[in-house]
Amino acid sequence: MSEDNVLLSILLPLKAKEEVVDRLMSLDWLSGFTIRSIEGHSREHANLSIREQVQGYKQLVQFDIMLQESGLSSVFEQLTGVLQPGSMRYWVVPVRATGRI
Repeated sequence: MSEDNVLLSILLPLKAKEEVVDRLMSLDWLSGFTIRSIEGHSREHANLSIREQVQGYKQLVQFDIMLQESGLSSVFEQLTGVLQPGSMRYWVVPVRATGRI
């Protein structure tokens, strides 16, 4: 793969999972992505429900998307409006190598 490939990871509330899947699937150039359920732990408790405060975590989903860096803005545009601004957390890391074993 080329040097400008990156891995985009996005964390978001479980309630937005299906909407995000639909929006990502509408990007013809995107070959695929991975989804996993995760438990988000944070010192910021203001946005947690009573149940989440008792459990000590928030149930989230993580999307991992490998793509060319130039496609990031298209993904972000596609996800605009799914949730309130600031409800999704993301990071981008370079992909040094990829393959199959």
